[in-house]
Amino acid sequence: MDANDSYKPDVVGTVQPLEYSPDRPTVSKVNYGQLSTLIATCGLRDPLALQHSSRPFPASHIRGTKRIDYILVTPRIEPTVLNSGSLAFHSLFHSDHRAYYIDLDALLLFADPAFVIAPPCYRRLQLLDPMLKNQYQDILHEQLVYHKVYDKVKALQEVFDAGSWTVVHIAEYQKLDELITETMLHSERNTGKRVSTRFEWSPILKKSVQAFRYWQLRYRQVRHLGISLPRLAHLKLQAELSDMEVQVTSVPEILLRLQQAADALRQHQRQHVELHTTHLESLAEAIVLERSPNLVHKSVTHVKEERVASQVKQLIKRENLRRMFRKIKRILKPVVKQGLSRLDVPDPSARTEAHGDPSKPKGWKGPWLTPSTSGAFKGTLQGVSRRSPGRSRPQELGCYVLSRWPYEHTRQPKG
Repeated sequence: MDANDSYKPDVVGTVQPLEYSPDRPTVSKVNYGQLSTLIATCGLRDPLALQHSSRPFPASHIRGTKRIDYILVTPRIEPTVLNSGSLAFHSLFHSDHRAYYIDLDALLLFADPAFVIAPPCYRRLQLLDPMLKNQYQDILHEQLVYHKVYDKVKALQEVFDAGSWTVVHIAEYQKLDELITETMLHSERNTGKRVSTRFEWSPILKKSVQAFRYWQLRYRQVRHLGISLPRLAHLKLQAELSDMEVQVTSVPEILLRLQQAADALRQHQRQHVELHTTHLESLAEAIVLERSPNLVHKSVTHVKEERVASQVKQLIKRENLRRMFRKIKRILKPVVKQGLSRLDVPDPSARTEAHGDPSKPKGWKGPWLTPSTSGAFKGTLQGVSRRSPGRSRPQELGCYVLSRWPYEHTRQPKG
């Protein structure tokens, strides 16, 4: 087949019968390999050409003028193609080719509904990052020492070597195995999770966030409000605050520390790109030194700098791929935004003595109206939806509010 041959979907190609033999390659002495002939011979269909009448097609290559990429289907699959199209360059991924897509009816194609592909479980422990591995090992060793796992393993080994292994020791072994598993999971949970949405992630920015949350809890504590002491200790550890820094008890001192933490957080948020770049450079250097410890010497500094620069490029490429996958996920499965989603209003047309008064929803026992069934309240719902998360408007209307705000998953009367 000629890869440079231009395919015109509106021109029917010549069908060339081919004789297939499993013992030798399929060769035609008549056809020289036109793409249109191959498509016509195989009976393939072009969904984009069939569903879109505009011509000419956008260029497939960023520096080209013609369409050179195609999605072709068989006649049996053609009825299952619901939608098709092309996207702008760099809309989903960084490439010099345009992205094409088709949307298939899974129930018609597979005779079974399609299910969401579950992504692999995200692990906080990343083997590529030496700093995370060292952090995981330190936490794991601390927990194993705290639970005296080393001593228990040694005692069981001595019992086994002595030949006095019993059912009681089997139970102890199983219990110890569960303890080690929980210790490993605890160490992985406490290993730095690197997730950020608005700002680029960096260890300094993470410490600033944890310090700000710590002083928020301390301010609640000094006002005698309920807090979680383990959570407070965890934030202190994550923010790397010393015992001297947290030895403040008065309200003015804690408010001063809280204001300082807020100022530092805002400053680091403004510098999030620079902090993330510095983090990538230090991470790349740690990876390079772990692979080649001899590069720590000054005589090979130029070699280390070259490898660090190459490693930084790889880390940036990996992050771009992650952003691309997250963007594809958001497009294929948009996240439902938090906010007012539905308004239920008593139906005044069904007013009877048994139903109660529709202006008093707490005692209403009759049917309800929603914007989907009552056009009279659509404008009211749109006005309420554009408001802030306040409750003044629904209270004036006398209605039930079905909200998507956190911790409000049940139907609550508002009136």
